[in-house]
Amino acid sequence: MLNVAKSLAALLLERADDMLTSSATEWAAMADVPKATGARLFRSLGYADYNDERLQAREERILAPRCQAHAEPRQA
Repeated sequence: MLNVAKSLAALLLERADDMLTSSATEWAAMADVPKATGARLFRSLGYADYNDERLQAREERILAPRCQAHAEPRQA
């Protein structure tokens, strides 16, 4: 992975909660990389595009509380 893609990837990990509200263009601007770099990064991660990744992030956020509720130990 090129350094510019690494800087975008690091920013995405650091600010994962912003994935639901920020556009691909905004992410590219925040990481100071070309929009094409973002497109290539998401494709290299197996997504069709940024919106595909954002949809998965949204679904995971919706499901997370349900999964956590089932994982908590029961008290006697």
